Amino acid sequence: MKVLIGSPIRQTPAILEQFLLSLKELTQSSTTVDYIFVDDNVDTLSSQMLSDFCETTGRGVMISPAIQSDEEYKRSEFTHYWKESQIWKVAAMKDDIIERARNAEYDGLFLVDSDLVLHPLTLEQLIQADKPIVSCIFWTSWQPDTLEMPQVWLQDEYTQYQKDRREDVEGQEQFLRMKRFFAQLRMPGLYEVGGLGACTWISKQALHAGVSFAEIKSISFWGEDRHFCIRADALGLGLFVETTYPAYHIYRDSDLAGVAAYKQLCLKSDHSSLFAGSIKELNAEQLFHNASCMRNYLYEEAALEYYLGFLETGEGEQEQRVEAIVYAADCYNVLGKPMQSKNILETYVNRIPSAEIYCKLAFMIMNMERWEEAILLYKQAIKLARPTDLSASPDPSAWTWLPHLQLCVCYDRLGQHIRAMEHNEIGLSYDPHHPSMLLNKQYLTGVLNQS
Repeated sequence: MKVLIGSPIRQTPAILEQFLLSLKELTQSSTTVDYIFVDDNVDTLSSQMLSDFCETTGRGVMISPAIQSDEEYKRSEFTHYWKESQIWKVAAMKDDIIERARNAEYDGLFLVDSDLVLHPLTLEQLIQADKPIVSCIFWTSWQPDTLEMPQVWLQDEYTQYQKDRREDVEGQEQFLRMKRFFAQLRMPGLYEVGGLGACTWISKQALHAGVSFAEIKSISFWGEDRHFCIRADALGLGLFVETTYPAYHIYRDSDLAGVAAYKQLCLKSDHSSLFAGSIKELNAEQLFHNASCMRNYLYEEAALEYYLGFLETGEGEQEQRVEAIVYAADCYNVLGKPMQSKNILETYVNRIPSAEIYCKLAFMIMNMERWEEAILLYKQAIKLARPTDLSASPDPSAWTWLPHLQLCVCYDRLGQHIRAMEHNEIGLSYDPHHPSMLLNKQYLTGVLNQS
């Protein structure tokens, strides 16, 4: 298969170095690859790096932008700043690459942005998807310290939740639907989407069907990728995303620090089998792994589904089952289902005696101001033999100071200040500098001195 990899490039040398290296590392067992770069660099070192790459591979070509412009492209650690004229300049560069790929009768064009680092199996995976247009996924925090989001979407300009044309979706329901979409994309597989870009395989069929990034005058959507996707969809080509081998996005200079860790992940064995199949087809190990991943990504609804599936198997280590129970209860709470949270804790509290479950349930009882009942649960936690290794515990404090702190609160609410002080002192023996317990001691000292 004869493939062209193309990229319009205005990039810093540090980021460009990682991009070019990942192109060299792409597996090409079933392809003959040529490269074409539109050299729009303002840094002469970046231009020289492209020239060196073309010379070293012997299969690269550098061309100049079809639209000449010296407008400064601004980017910061916060975000990127695009002008409308710059967008259509990039569109023209991409269309130039498409035209050359079409005229040279390539079997496909891999159009990729220069701030990405690719998994070595990316190109072959996209070709094997056997779709006219398919993007490799990557995830980005578009503003610092925000949820990572994919470069693909379902509808309109960047709508990442499914809704009917006349349906109004707001607030929590909108956020929940978006998380469902994200949770699906975290599972390795091929999914149909409404929009994509930046890392896209365009087959020979799509090239000759007339795909283009040119502006559609009647569409006000921002960005050349939207116009490409609308045109492709109108041509009946379909748009897909492949999520087995996500790329790494160097959106900020600070993201360079994560390249080494990403490459280490690429070197590891393929764990995609952990995600394969529906929940009923997964074993306990796969279910627990998926649940942990979804929770780490803050996709509570998906995490809960896998945790419940794991618990239903009755398998796994006790530490895993305790973690699944505690985190499933947390997920229920985040999803606004406190009664289900309480029910799952009550279901397992006697089956799998653990301080974490006792303390979690006791805290919910405390919030109902049922102090005596909470006291009994916290005392049950204290009676348990503490494991020698707490590193696997979802809440190690449940085995040390936490039940004593909460018993102090419960006894204080019942007016039993001496017992409250006793438990507060035990708690301080585990953590002498805990601010809440230090404040409790000061408060209780004053109360007891007055009595």
